[in-house]
Amino acid sequence: YGLLIGSAFWLVALNSDERTVFAITLMSCMYAIGTTVNSSLHFRTFAIFTMLNLGQGIIFFLYGGHKVDIPIMMTMLVSMILLLRFGHQNAELFQKSVSRRLENVEQNKQLKKSQREIEKSLEIVNEANTSKSRFLAAASHDLRQPLHALSLFIGSLKDTQTTDQQKELIEYIQQSADTLT
Repeated sequence: YGLLIGSAFWLVALNSDERTVFAITLMSCMYAIGTTVNSSLHFRTFAIFTMLNLGQGIIFFLYGGHKVDIPIMMTMLVSMILLLRFGHQNAELFQKSVSRRLENVEQNKQLKKSQREIEKSLEIVNEANTSKSRFLAAASHDLRQPLHALSLFIGSLKDTQTTDQQKELIEYIQQSADTLT
């Protein structure tokens, strides 16, 4: 399309009045400005079409047989240079944006993978904690029964006839049982 739009200088404006030349020039510039959006997708194509379009206008105003109009030709030349520069920057920003988006997608995948690993680890820890609690409850129950029985036996021993030495030993056994309890 850039070649076609630029060709309008030669096909339409070459032997036309100033209003037609102005309209073709305006159309050519508007097309060039409008295509800068495409520069983000493929800058080389944008650059070629912009130079084919505006370049023909520049040549037309220099050598086209129409009156030489240096201010318009220079305006088109400066516009073309600025559009190419802007288009190049736009293409670079677009590429960086795509790269960052891809990096973000990859980071999100890594975060989800890490989150799944953390959740799995947390599940294992919770299962271990539950097992520990069950073990401690069972061990506590299993230890309390013999301690209770020991206390009963100590009480029974105290009620029997014993020597002072045996009473002293029973007292030591009672202290040990109290400490265990």
